[in-house]
This record gives sequence, structure tokens and C-alpha cells, in this order.
Amino acid sequence: MPLLIVVSAADPTHGRGFAQWLGDGIGVSTTSREHIGLSGSPGPGQAARTTTSFGLAALAVFGLSLGAVVQTGYERVWELSPARWYARWRHVLWLVVLVGYLFMSATTTLWRQSSALTSAALLCAVLFF
Repeated sequence: MPLLIVVSAADPTHGRGFAQWLGDGIGVSTTSREHIGLSGSPGPGQAARTTTSFGLAALAVFGLSLGAVVQTGYERVWELSPARWYARWRHVLWLVVLVGYLFMSATTTLWRQSSALTSAALLCAVLFF
């Protein structure tokens, strides 16, 4: 969740807050969003102002941990030997690409305009993981 909040806060030009972004992402209608209280969150300007270095550090720690867990899972599934300690740079790269992908998904609606673009976005997500 901290990763999603930071990504949505990085998009102040669209004027959407985290709740709007989450509602769009999961496909909740405006009426349903009002019923479950997704419309009363602070906007992206306030989220960007209140993001602290501790929050970004926590995001990095948990994001890098997530990358390590995903890698360990793939190593166990495919019975690979564990990666060496100096190959940990891949977790940083993985986190940067994940944040970039989430930001692009949150800020552009191109992938929703046709079924071909939706399929391409889905293929990119599958290839990423």
C-alpha cells in the first residue's frame, strides 16, 4: 500500500488522490466509491507534501524485500541456486521498473482505449513478473 500511495502522489497534474486512483484501478463506479468512502481522501498535493524521508525509506525497504521474496519464490519453483550477494542490484532495478510501471498505469489511459492495448499492457505485466 505505501508503494501505491507514493505512485499516486507523484501524479499531481491529474488532480486525483489515492482513493480516486484506487477506485479507477479496481474499476469501482462513482456511486459505489461514495458508498464505501473512497472519495474522502486527501488529494495528491497533500500526499506529496506529507511524504517524509522515513516513508520513502520504508517504501524502499519493503519494496526491496518484496523483490527478494519474489526472486526466492522463483528460485524454489524452478530449483535454481540462490543468487550471489553481489546480484542484489537486480532488486533495486526491479523496484524502479515496478514503480515506473505503476506510475504509467496510473497516469495514462491509453491501455484502456482498445482491446489490443489492454492485451499489450497485460502481456507487459506478465513478462515483468
